[in-house]
Amino acid sequence: MKKKNYCLFLSGAALLMLAGCTADEQSWIESAQVPVQLSVSQETTVTRAEDGLYTATTGFSGSENVEVYVNSSDKHATFTVGTPDATTHQSSLTGTLYYPTTGDANLYAVYPASSTSSHTVNYDQTTAANYKASDLMYAKKTVTQANKASTQNLEFSHQLVKLKVIIIKAADVSQVTQVKMKNVKRKATVGLTASGLTLSGITSATGESGTGANADEILIAGSQTTSTSAVTYTFACVFPAQSWSNTDFIEVTADGKALACQLTRSEWTAGAEYTLTINVNAAALGTSVSITGWSDSNPAVTVNPTVVKYKAVITPTGAIPGLFTVDGEGTQVFFSKGNLQLSAANTWKFADYQWNYYGSSQTDNHRDLFGWGTGNNPNQTSTTASDYSTFTDWGNNSSLQSSLGSGWRTLTKDEWTYLFGTNSSRKRSTTSGVLFAKAQVNDVNGVILLPDDWSTSYHTLASTNTTSAAFTTNTITSAEWTSDFEAHGAVFLPAAGYRGGSTVYSAGSIGYYWSSTPYPSGADSAYGAYFNSGNLDSASLCSRFVGYSVRLVRQVE
Repeated sequence: MKKKNYCLFLSGAALLMLAGCTADEQSWIESAQVPVQLSVSQETTVTRAEDGLYTATTGFSGSENVEVYVNSSDKHATFTVGTPDATTHQSSLTGTLYYPTTGDANLYAVYPASSTSSHTVNYDQTTAANYKASDLMYAKKTVTQANKASTQNLEFSHQLVKLKVIIIKAADVSQVTQVKMKNVKRKATVGLTASGLTLSGITSATGESGTGANADEILIAGSQTTSTSAVTYTFACVFPAQSWSNTDFIEVTADGKALACQLTRSEWTAGAEYTLTINVNAAALGTSVSITGWSDSNPAVTVNPTVVKYKAVITPTGAIPGLFTVDGEGTQVFFSKGNLQLSAANTWKFADYQWNYYGSSQTDNHRDLFGWGTGNNPNQTSTTASDYSTFTDWGNNSSLQSSLGSGWRTLTKDEWTYLFGTNSSRKRSTTSGVLFAKAQVNDVNGVILLPDDWSTSYHTLASTNTTSAAFTTNTITSAEWTSDFEAHGAVFLPAAGYRGGSTVYSAGSIGYYWSSTPYPSGADSAYGAYFNSGNLDSASLCSRFVGYSVRLVRQVE
């Protein structure tokens, strides 16, 4: 969760003109109790639990209470925030509290003021007021004896977990009626000691009145729309950090059916923000999906439970949900979620993001540029073509199957050509007519392949189906890629370069992706899809010993 700064300015009432005071008068002033006076300075663009999601929650508003402590819990008072000034955005806090007469002092502040012994987040966080009241913030500042009459700044930090949920509603879903977080403990015991604020005893919100809620649920969103077009919504909730198990996590209800999302993770981290994007279509409703790969190091994840294309099809683990027809017989495939990579001894993986590649850091057991047909010997660096005379598909490697599952394979030359439509007699037909586009995605050069049911309403692309286009023709941010492209099944092929022996060349400017098809007139060449800025050849020839990228597919059953 992004930390927000809220500055409480403290000044002593005993700000007297010391010039001309006698020594006795000076001593009396320093030993007297100094009252703590507060004001709040805030930026109009800053919110607490969420940046800009609910405009009504901007900063501190009038009549909110903050509990302020000096050193220990027996010296504290409630300060009430006044109405912010329209120009300075400052507001006064009224309350009475004194510093001790001698020695340094620690100031502690807790919001809401009612949460100094326990805190319960609201069940219904669909309104700005309930969402804001569910937040828990804390600040601490040491004030020296000499500075008690000076202005102090307190920096608040968030003590809860923030979950942002993005719902992408497909056109075949009429109305999203409810989004809930399930099996979440909403109540925590709050402790304040000399070392700071602690949360413990995370429990169910039993005995809570007036919500009509299950004690272990949070209502994140209510009824949204009756639009038949694809629409994206963003919601959020906050809750205490807690351990987790593989259980129902988010439930999306639409058109009278529920999509249950189950989550596998061990714990949540206080103060962190996690983003979950869920694509909901008619085929997904009434099903259950498992969310994997979501961690503190990967705080954003997209769930694509099912894809509708003539029939409901379950997207395999490790695949992107888009369906791509690869021949005139209607054969369709899923693409893997990233280029094939070898990391650690005999451990296979798909790149974490579609634009990722190793580049010049290729070494044994850290490689994503492979010679042709080296499925059983991925670290082959020989530059003798005859050492690659027999094609062994990477998908047939037993170690890969153990890590990534069975059924993966390499596209043929004709299938690459059919996908790109570079041969008029072997060209797939799509809903939009768009097959591919050159682009920079997250500042990485490459080519975007669009699925059969791609709609131009998702994102406007320039120079589509143009082999001579430059990479800079389309510039797409990582956020746009996640919401506009990957959520709708698009594939990105990064220009990862090529390897000769152990040396990598042209990373970032050339892309070459192996096919499983050998050149028929000899054992030294094979076909692959090649592109750079200004050119694209879906059936290019190259020596088999050169290391190129591999993007595996799985056939739709």
